[in-house]
Amino acid sequence: MHISQEFWWAFGIGSITLLLLGIGYIWNIVANQKQSIASHERQLKQLQEREEKLRASQQQLRNLAARLQSVREEERLNIAREVHDDLGQVLTVVKIHLRDLSDNLKSKNRIGVSEMLSSLKSLTKLVDGSINLVKEISSELRPIVLDNLGLKEAFEWESHKLQERGKIACSIDFYSEGISFSKEQQIGIFRIYQETLTNVLRHSCATKTQTTVRMDEKGFRMDVLDNGTGIPETAINDPKSLGILGMKERALLLNGELTISCTNGSGTLVSLTIPGTQPEVKQGFNPEYGGEYRD
Repeated sequence: MHISQEFWWAFGIGSITLLLLGIGYIWNIVANQKQSIASHERQLKQLQEREEKLRASQQQLRNLAARLQSVREEERLNIAREVHDDLGQVLTVVKIHLRDLSDNLKSKNRIGVSEMLSSLKSLTKLVDGSINLVKEISSELRPIVLDNLGLKEAFEWESHKLQERGKIACSIDFYSEGISFSKEQQIGIFRIYQETLTNVLRHSCATKTQTTVRMDEKGFRMDVLDNGTGIPETAINDPKSLGILGMKERALLLNGELTISCTNGSGTLVSLTIPGTQPEVKQGFNPEYGGEYRD
């Protein structure tokens, strides 16, 4: 049977077409597999990154918990030392004076009234000193001025302490338009400010600080600027900077944000912002703990 040339042309074109379709189908399958493999690799990489971040976060929490425990023990040691060395010494001297007065009153050769009054005056001074020491220890544990007067006065009180201890000039501009905070929120804000000034004293080599506080319908903002050497950029996000991590955690628990930056290579700016007129403390927040000093 004779097959025409047209048949062979049609057969050839059809075969080539089928071959091309087959190649295209196979190529599409291979491309889809490559995309699937690439997608799985991206997902695996993202999962690995999340696991690394989770492990880093867990390590930070462990480090922070260890640092918190260490700071508690340091505070207890300092309190015990002050009570033992200062208060204990004063009470021992008072006891000796009282015993001497008692012995003199019992003896036949009694001392004169003027000597007794002099001894009693010395005892009064010692007792006054003990009272001041107790007040100082109590104010370190819980600032009475914050409970009795408010946030503005507590800021001024803390800045005055910095001026006395470090000879650092402190100025505060406090602008308020009636926004109110709960006691827990005030303590959280005050602790961040207190720790900021402590960092200035310990690390900055500054000679002055400028604090600006604004409270209005937009929320709360605190900026503390010093003229010191400036914090290194690497220390701001260093997971080992547990003090900074603790301060940021305090801010998050207040539904706020804490940022730390170096100003043109000299000085450090610490900013705390809490949006809204009535920021609420997250459940489980204990303002007395967390956010210890920067290492």
